[in-house]
Amino acid sequence: MSDCRLLNRYFIANPASDATRRAFEGHTRGTCASWDADNGDAVLATNGSINPACGLLDQSKVYRAVTNPTGACCTVYDINVNSMGRDSLTGAARRPLDNVGIQYGLAALKARTITAAQFLDVNAGVCGFDIDGNIVTRRPSASTEALKVGYETGRINSGSGGLATVPILHLPYHAEPASDIHKIGTWLKF
Repeated sequence: MSDCRLLNRYFIANPASDATRRAFEGHTRGTCASWDADNGDAVLATNGSINPACGLLDQSKVYRAVTNPTGACCTVYDINVNSMGRDSLTGAARRPLDNVGIQYGLAALKARTITAAQFLDVNAGVCGFDIDGNIVTRRPSASTEALKVGYETGRINSGSGGLATVPILHLPYHAEPASDIHKIGTWLKF
């Protein structure tokens, strides 16, 4: 979802064809835009932009970078702070969020679906997030401690993290056109 937000914001600023977007995003048309609009702030933004009350009746207790830096933060990272821990320098919840070294669209470049210029432009233009979920020019490095805890506890279980070897008996049908990331296919693996 966080990569989708970055790519969607890049393509808003730098419009491209549906085919080009799909080559970089890897999803059906509109998926990244939908994830950005519907879910991104719950994962990234600590300023409560989706739910300004952050589930609290008293909004004065919600974190605001300038006006209430000690308030309750409303991200998925902050609700896991007891297991992930806090950054000793900033006091913020540690995050296993990282896109350093990611080459967006590499498979499409190798397949000659996109040009080298497109590949370079997107990868130079896709940025990262600051601690408040704002897009900034640098790509963030994940907290080593948060990554360790994430893999040890199974919170990170995709990519090369072992998901290919996890027995999955059944998950509901694939519903990507509705941008539902929780329905990831019907699998039978042993």
